[in-house]
Amino acid sequence: MTAGPIDAHAHIVPDSLIAATRARGEALGVTYAPPPAGGAPALLFADGTRLRPFFAKLAEPEAERMASMAATGLARQVLSAWTDMLGFGLAPAQAVAWHRAMNEAFADLCRRNPGRFSFLATGALQDPQAAAAELRRAVREDGAVGAAAPANFAGVNIGELELDPWWAAVEETGRPVLVHPVDLAPGPRVRRWGLAQVASYTFDTTLAAASLIHMGVLDRFPGLRVFLPHGGGAFVWLSGRLDCMAGRVPAELRGAAQRPPSRYLDRFLFDSILHDPALLRILVGLVGAERVMLGTDDGFPPADRDPLGTLRAAGLPEAQTAAIAAGNARAAFGLWGANARHADDLPPARHL
Repeated sequence: MTAGPIDAHAHIVPDSLIAATRARGEALGVTYAPPPAGGAPALLFADGTRLRPFFAKLAEPEAERMASMAATGLARQVLSAWTDMLGFGLAPAQAVAWHRAMNEAFADLCRRNPGRFSFLATGALQDPQAAAAELRRAVREDGAVGAAAPANFAGVNIGELELDPWWAAVEETGRPVLVHPVDLAPGPRVRRWGLAQVASYTFDTTLAAASLIHMGVLDRFPGLRVFLPHGGGAFVWLSGRLDCMAGRVPAELRGAAQRPPSRYLDRFLFDSILHDPALLRILVGLVGAERVMLGTDDGFPPADRDPLGTLRAAGLPEAQTAAIAAGNARAAFGLWGANARHADDLPPARHL
């Protein structure tokens, strides 16, 4: 085990995954689009989806990533795939092959750099049974420390999809699932000033959290723990409004939740990526320090480039700072090995 701060939210595109698209792209339904002169490479999916070209930091060599981690004071990153890459339009068989290729590429990266990287497995949600089988395999064979999923799948909130076989597999692992926003085609109102990243992504997270509550997913799977990035989007800040409307919408429009939305805060984990120490301190006060993990969003422009500086500037007690910097991620993702605490050991959140 590598001691030191853990970045619970980071992304990379492993070199071996790019190699897989070059070698067997037709079977995967994903082909590599070489970079134009002076440009960056991209991926082309069988359904016609062409992803934005990779940011250089997203596809950087692992040695460069570890150097930047060291410069920032980070000992380990918990990596997940770029959510745009999850193959929403692929046929189920191709999607299954693609997610296996992604998980194996991340596993290879982690094995070659023990103690520096861990990863969250993805699955082909087009086929929930296959996605469940792949998650169990990735945890058992590849060492995945949790799962990752999109906040919406082809425009449908994740909580509204029929994914119970997959939710059951996530619950079995005892590890969190990172529910990450995605917006393949930002609308005209958010195409400028970085508003897709500022607003669309954070509200995608909020809608996902609300859908998991209202559709009864968290009630059907009481051991499920959900990791919301970017400080939870607007979920915490709107929980009072969610409570208000849960009691005022017509009966036929009410969901299956057994409690008001704010009473599910203790089912969520959050990261520190708020880009403001004062807001981070407020988040900790609302949900409890034990539910917040250090994060950077490394690989993308909105990354917190000094996460430990942001954390220290929040002025939290030393024990809370230490927990957010490393202890909470060790507990959530089992990075203490045999001594890991189960997520159920976390104390209740402070309800609003």
